[in-house]
Amino acid sequence: MRLFRLLLATTLLSFLVVHPAYAAATTLTVHNSASFRKCDRTNAANCADGSFLTFYVSPAPTPVTNSEAGYTESIFNPATGREFWIKLNECGGRKLRIAGVYGDDNQAQINAYQQGSSGLGSGEPYGTCNVVDASDPAAAFRNVTWEIQGSTPAFGTTNATYAGRLWYSTPSVYPSYSSAAPSGFHYIPGQDRRTDLSTCLADPNQCPITTGGAFNQIIIFTNGMENDLCYEPCNPDTWRFQLVAGSTRIQLSPTEIWDYQTGYEEIRLTLTADVAAYADYSLGQLDQHPQFLNRMPFLSQSNYRFKFGPGN
Repeated sequence: MRLFRLLLATTLLSFLVVHPAYAAATTLTVHNSASFRKCDRTNAANCADGSFLTFYVSPAPTPVTNSEAGYTESIFNPATGREFWIKLNECGGRKLRIAGVYGDDNQAQINAYQQGSSGLGSGEPYGTCNVVDASDPAAAFRNVTWEIQGSTPAFGTTNATYAGRLWYSTPSVYPSYSSAAPSGFHYIPGQDRRTDLSTCLADPNQCPITTGGAFNQIIIFTNGMENDLCYEPCNPDTWRFQLVAGSTRIQLSPTEIWDYQTGYEEIRLTLTADVAAYADYSLGQLDQHPQFLNRMPFLSQSNYRFKFGPGN
């Protein structure tokens, strides 16, 4: 299971290619890598500590490789003798872990992991960054500043900064990029069988609600939930998800929220008897953190769709 999850985390990186909506990026902007919303200083709960972030930088601060960088903290450019790095000033200058650099010399998309203060099992593999106090959910958020040092002649020797905001928890669901379904699987626990949620949309019969009388699960992948992790069984007072069809809202509490400690959380939701075969569902939620009330709603990207077949 651990090997599968590590391989899956590597596969998820391939989804984070250059996003065309930001083809005309300014000098520096920072975005949630799942929702692509900006980590700015508004009341919108867009980005959290312990999450995967995307930086759009123009001109490119490092030679573009259009490949994964292996979660390194800096990239040296022998042509200029300078290093490229990204750091968070509110974390004692700790450098973020760079996962990949894409684009061209005029503009680069840089995917990086922003360390947090939480994590199950081994905790933070790249050092703890206690930006938003995980022991005090009422803290809600903290204003922060990211700084980039470039290593290319076009970028120059003046560091770029971005004034942003990190929240305690901002669950954002990764898209599949191949259909209206989110990134994830229909899962039959008794058979350890996974079917891509995109396949479920096209052929719901491959994704039964029950198998042998036992309810199956759906697995989705989120960004920004490291402060809400839980092993099975989870406390039902954590984030709750919904399958929504018209006025019907089916509550699904997480069975498990598992963490890769690199900006990906695996959420397991068990289907219930209320789920109808062939119904067209979208994704919803119930906000369990009071500090988010009257803020921008949970980033469920509610256009995501689900379909399931009858039990067997």
